[in-house]
Amino acid sequence: MPFISRLSRVVRANANALVSSTEDPARILDQALMDMQGELVSLRQAVALAVASRKHIETQLQQARHQADHWHDRAYTVLQQGNEGLAREALARCKPYEETAETLARQMESQATQIEDLKRNLLTLEGRIAQAQARRSTLKARVQAVQAQKQHLVWDGGTDSAMEAFDRMEEKVEAIEAGAATVTQPVPALSGDWESVDLEARFQELKARLHNSK
Repeated sequence: MPFISRLSRVVRANANALVSSTEDPARILDQALMDMQGELVSLRQAVALAVASRKHIETQLQQARHQADHWHDRAYTVLQQGNEGLAREALARCKPYEETAETLARQMESQATQIEDLKRNLLTLEGRIAQAQARRSTLKARVQAVQAQKQHLVWDGGTDSAMEAFDRMEEKVEAIEAGAATVTQPVPALSGDWESVDLEARFQELKARLHNSK
C-alpha cells in the first residue's frame, strides 16, 4: 500500500541517518533514490536469472529433440528393413522425447515473454532513476532554500523579542534613575516650619527684655 510504503521509507531513512523520527525531505529524497536503485539491482538480477533459465530450457529442448530424431530415424531404418515390431519399439522410445520437446518449447515461449516484460520494466526504471537523479539536486536546493527561510523567520522573531526585552529594561532603568534624582534634590522647608522658628525667636527676645528690666 502507498501509505505503508511511504511510512517504511521515512523509518528507513531516519534509521539509516541515525536521526530523530522527524521526516527530513532531503533524506527522504536520498532514500527514495536508494530504493529505486535497489529495485534496479533486483530487476537486473531477475532478468539475468530469466535469461539463464531460458538458456537451460533451450539446452534441454535441443537434447529432447535430438533423442526424438534419433529414435525416429531408427524406427524408419528398421521399418525399411521390414522389421515392423522393432520399428514400433523405436517409435515408442521416440514419443516421450517428442512430448518433452513440446513442453519445453512452450516453456521457452513463456520465458521469452517474461524476459521481454522484465527488460521493458528495466528500461522504464532506468529512465525514472535518471530523471530522479536529475531532479534530486534541484529539489534538495529548494528544500534547503525553504529551511533557510524558516530559520530566517525564526531568527527575526527571536531578535524582536530580545529587543523588546532590552527596551523594557531600559525603561525601567530610566525610571529608577529619575527616582534617584528626585531623592537627591533638596527638599524645600514648609512655611509652617519657618513660622515656628520666628515665634521661638520672639519668645527669646521677650524673655531677654524682661530679664534686662529687672
